[in-house]
Amino acid sequence: MKKKLVISMAFNSGCSIFKVVASFISLTQSAIAADFFSNAPEQSATQDPEYYTCQEICPQDCTCPCQADRSPQKLDYSCEPPICPQVCGCPCPVDESECLRLYTYFLVDGGYRFDRITNETGIQFPNNFEMFDYSTIAKNLQVFEVGGKGLIAFDSHWYARGFYYYGWIVDGDFSEPSLKGKQNGNTQDGLGGFGYLAPINQTCSLGFLGGWAFDEQETILREASLNPFNGLKFTSIWNGPWLGLDFYARNRNGFLFNLGYEFHGANWRGSWLLEHHSSLAYSDQRRGGIAFGHVVYADFLWFINCHFLIDLEVKYQNWSLQSVGIVNSSGSVPFSSSPVCGPVCATTFVKEATWESIGVSLNLGYSF
Repeated sequence: MKKKLVISMAFNSGCSIFKVVASFISLTQSAIAADFFSNAPEQSATQDPEYYTCQEICPQDCTCPCQADRSPQKLDYSCEPPICPQVCGCPCPVDESECLRLYTYFLVDGGYRFDRITNETGIQFPNNFEMFDYSTIAKNLQVFEVGGKGLIAFDSHWYARGFYYYGWIVDGDFSEPSLKGKQNGNTQDGLGGFGYLAPINQTCSLGFLGGWAFDEQETILREASLNPFNGLKFTSIWNGPWLGLDFYARNRNGFLFNLGYEFHGANWRGSWLLEHHSSLAYSDQRRGGIAFGHVVYADFLWFINCHFLIDLEVKYQNWSLQSVGIVNSSGSVPFSSSPVCGPVCATTFVKEATWESIGVSLNLGYSF
């Protein structure tokens, strides 16, 4: 009886030990499985570049595109807009309809440009014989300008942009066949237009746009070689419609590059105004036919963070009014009358007017 009891106790003890070992193995397997499944999303996120855990992409000190329950969210790097929160280093959600889209921003500008303005007049006789080409040149004009420009993005495609600048001519040279001097004065430039942005690929887009532009240069003669001409104001105005192209490219570091071209068709108007009367000096006004302007510019925009940006712009302009023939003219002395009568009546007219400019500006702006 005692032997049976010992065997029974040993058997029961062996079963208990077996049960304990089995329970330990079962718990170990459960822990390993739990650890495997808990790590599975992170491994999937690491293997699949489209999925990331919130702990990996969302620092606590910034707003990131994670779901409310902190679960992983599908992200797409290829269509990241240029002003995605670069400071936080967060990818952007895959809700962008276009790979590159524009954002509304406004910039305060300050810049410098170098201008040259020319005007050539002539006399035409009834037999279409031309003579007396008289050139007026305002060159080496140093212009400091301030103003603002902006872009309004209505959606992923339609946008509008424009600018206005006011400048001060601080120095320059005036030259005519019989008159020399220095120059100062002021300038005004304004432009507005609407455009459509068409995507090229994931990082580039091309915009087609058009609008209206106004440009004015007013120079004032000083230190004239002939004293009666001191204070002579020459004004050149270019006003009309334009068509253009905008090429945009961006990278993931917050840089946006814009290379643009504008073709302008303008009406030209010029005037020479001398406020005091002189037998040697005159006032005159001229109107021309259609003038043409070519404008090329490059913008380098850097989005510092979600809202503030810096812009460096370089611009070149070339405008001309050529072979306009006889044009309307009015003034205060016989020189500006049409016709001019001597032995044979003749008509004065503007043969050519040009404006060439190259400038650079540094701008600070805010994006919405």
